[in-house]
Amino acid sequence: MNETGASEEAAREHIRHLVRETWKKMNGEVFEDYPLSGFGPFLGACLNLARASHCFYEYGDGHGLPGHHTKDHLVSTIFESVPLD
Repeated sequence: MNETGASEEAAREHIRHLVRETWKKMNGEVFEDYPLSGFGPFLGACLNLARASHCFYEYGDGHGLPGHHTKDHLVSTIFESVPLD
Protein backbone atom coordinates (compact mmCIF):
# COMPACT_ATOMS: atom_id res chain seq x y z
CA MET A 1 0.00 0.00 0.00
CA ASN A 2 2.74 2.45 0.95
CA GLU A 3 4.99 1.29 -1.88
CA THR A 4 2.38 1.66 -4.62
CA GLY A 5 0.46 4.66 -3.28
CA ALA A 6 -2.81 2.70 -3.33
CA SER A 7 -5.69 3.69 -1.09
CA GLU A 8 -6.60 1.54 1.90
CA GLU A 9 -9.86 0.47 0.24
CA ALA A 10 -8.02 -0.57 -2.94
CA ALA A 11 -5.52 -2.55 -0.86
CA ARG A 12 -8.33 -4.29 1.03
CA GLU A 13 -10.10 -5.17 -2.21
CA HIS A 14 -6.85 -6.57 -3.61
CA ILE A 15 -6.45 -8.80 -0.54
CA ARG A 16 -10.08 -9.97 -0.85
CA HIS A 17 -9.36 -10.84 -4.49
CA LEU A 18 -6.25 -12.82 -3.49
CA VAL A 19 -8.25 -14.71 -0.85
CA ARG A 20 -10.98 -15.59 -3.38
CA GLU A 21 -8.43 -16.80 -5.93
CA THR A 22 -6.61 -18.88 -3.29
CA TRP A 23 -9.89 -20.52 -2.23
CA LYS A 24 -10.61 -21.41 -5.86
CA LYS A 25 -7.18 -23.03 -6.19
CA MET A 26 -7.46 -24.91 -2.88
CA ASN A 27 -10.94 -26.24 -3.63
CA GLY A 28 -9.91 -27.25 -7.14
CA GLU A 29 -6.82 -29.11 -5.96
CA VAL A 30 -8.56 -30.91 -3.12
CA PHE A 31 -11.65 -31.96 -5.04
CA GLU A 32 -9.70 -33.14 -8.09
CA ASP A 33 -7.40 -35.47 -6.14
CA TYR A 34 -9.44 -36.19 -2.99
CA PRO A 35 -10.96 -39.59 -3.95
CA LEU A 36 -7.74 -40.93 -5.46
CA SER A 37 -5.33 -39.72 -2.82
CA GLY A 38 -4.27 -41.70 0.22
CA PHE A 39 -4.13 -38.36 2.03
CA GLY A 40 -7.91 -37.79 1.87
CA PRO A 41 -8.53 -37.40 5.61
CA PHE A 42 -5.44 -35.20 6.00
CA LEU A 43 -6.43 -32.96 3.07
CA GLY A 44 -9.96 -32.68 4.44
CA ALA A 45 -8.65 -31.66 7.85
CA CYS A 46 -6.34 -29.06 6.29
CA LEU A 47 -9.16 -27.59 4.24
CA ASN A 48 -11.47 -27.49 7.25
CA LEU A 49 -8.79 -25.74 9.31
CA ALA A 50 -8.41 -23.13 6.57
CA ARG A 51 -12.19 -22.66 6.45
CA ALA A 52 -12.42 -22.22 10.23
CA SER A 53 -9.51 -19.76 10.26
CA HIS A 54 -11.08 -17.74 7.47
CA CYS A 55 -14.39 -17.63 9.33
CA PHE A 56 -12.83 -16.57 12.64
CA TYR A 57 -10.49 -13.93 11.24
CA GLU A 58 -12.53 -12.58 8.32
CA TYR A 59 -13.31 -9.34 10.16
CA GLY A 60 -10.07 -8.98 12.15
CA ASP A 61 -8.35 -10.87 14.91
CA GLY A 62 -10.70 -9.77 17.69
CA HIS A 63 -8.00 -8.26 19.94
CA GLY A 64 -8.93 -4.89 21.34
CA LEU A 65 -12.30 -4.77 19.64
CA PRO A 66 -15.34 -4.09 21.81
CA GLY A 67 -17.65 -6.37 19.79
CA HIS A 68 -16.11 -9.78 20.71
CA HIS A 69 -17.09 -11.18 17.29
CA THR A 70 -14.22 -13.67 17.21
CA LYS A 71 -15.02 -14.97 20.69
CA ASP A 72 -18.72 -15.30 19.79
CA HIS A 73 -17.85 -17.29 16.64
CA LEU A 74 -15.55 -19.59 18.58
CA VAL A 75 -18.04 -20.19 21.40
CA SER A 76 -20.89 -20.89 18.98
CA THR A 77 -18.75 -23.29 16.95
CA ILE A 78 -17.34 -25.33 19.82
CA PHE A 79 -19.70 -25.09 22.77
CA GLU A 80 -23.24 -24.40 21.51
CA SER A 81 -25.22 -27.32 20.15
CA VAL A 82 -27.10 -27.15 16.88
CA PRO A 83 -30.89 -27.40 17.34
CA LEU A 84 -32.26 -30.46 15.55
CA ASP A 85 -35.97 -29.54 15.48
